[in-house]
Amino acid sequence: MKIYLSILLLLSFAINGFAEDYNRFAQVKTVSCDFKMERYLAIAPQPLISSGHFYFRQPDFLRWEYLEPQKHGFLIDGKKAFSWQEEKGEKIIKDISGQPLARMMSDRLRMFISMDMEQIGKSYRLEPFADGLDLIPLDIDNKQQQIAKIRLIFDAKLPTVTQTIIMEKSGEKTVITYFNNQLDQPIPDAASVP
Repeated sequence: MKIYLSILLLLSFAINGFAEDYNRFAQVKTVSCDFKMERYLAIAPQPLISSGHFYFRQPDFLRWEYLEPQKHGFLIDGKKAFSWQEEKGEKIIKDISGQPLARMMSDRLRMFISMDMEQIGKSYRLEPFADGLDLIPLDIDNKQQQIAKIRLIFDAKLPTVTQTIIMEKSGEKTVITYFNNQLDQPIPDAASVP
C-alpha cells in the first residue's frame, strides 16, 4: 500500500499542470522535498505518522525514502527498481525490477511525467477547484478499487503540490504534506544508490 501511495505522490507532482499553467509545471526537471505522511485508520485513535524525503528527476528517476519511524523506501531509475529496509542496523536491498508492480510503477511514472492526459483520463475524472484538483477513479464502483478520491492542493507560487489527501471508500484516509521543496536543483549522487 505504501508503494501505491508513493505513486500517487508522483502523480501529485506531475498532474498539477493540468489545473494551472501546464508549461510552468512541465518545465520542472527535478524535485526534492521532505514529506510527512499521516495515516488515519478506523482502528487507531491517533494517526500513524511517518516522514521522509522524496527525489524526482525527469524522465524516469524517483526515490521515495521513509526516515521515521523506520528506514525503508524504494528507488526507480529507468527500468531498474529497488526496495530496501533497515533491520537491526543493516540495510536489506531487494531488486524488484522484474516484479509486475515495479513495471507498473515505472509505466505510470512515464505516463505522468509526459503528462499524457489521454492516458490519465482513462483512469481518473478530473475536477478542478480553487486551490487544486480532485481525481476520482473512473472504476470507483469496482469493489477492488479502494480509493474514493485523491485531492491535490497546489502551492500558490511554486509549481508544486503542498498536500495530497487520499480518501478511501472505507472512510480511512492518508494525508501527505510536502515541505522544503527544491525545484531544478541537482539531485545528490547518493540518491541513486538504494
